[in-house]
Amino acid sequence: MSGGSASDDVPNPVAVLLDLSGAAGLEKKSPDDLRLVGEFFGERQDILTRVAVLTPSDAANDLLDSGGAFAAATGIPSPPLLDRGQAFEWLQEGR
Repeated sequence: MSGGSASDDVPNPVAVLLDLSGAAGLEKKSPDDLRLVGEFFGERQDILTRVAVLTPSDAANDLLDSGGAFAAATGIPSPPLLDRGQAFEWLQEGR
């Protein structure tokens, strides 16, 4: 049995921390770029419960806010957060 699976056929939904805190140039990404990344996670809604996005700055947070292209594309709760502790706390709330 792997960490995210109850059996080989049926995965247990998991929460994910997407750590972009070291992503140079994140503020320069277009809404289309962010939407594509969001779609990657959105295509996995059956195995993901939440995605906390750890960002490096307020500007990056603004790009990934709940009304942005990333959040709309995921279709699952995926707030941008600046603090790793807050991100882990938010992920735990979904359990």
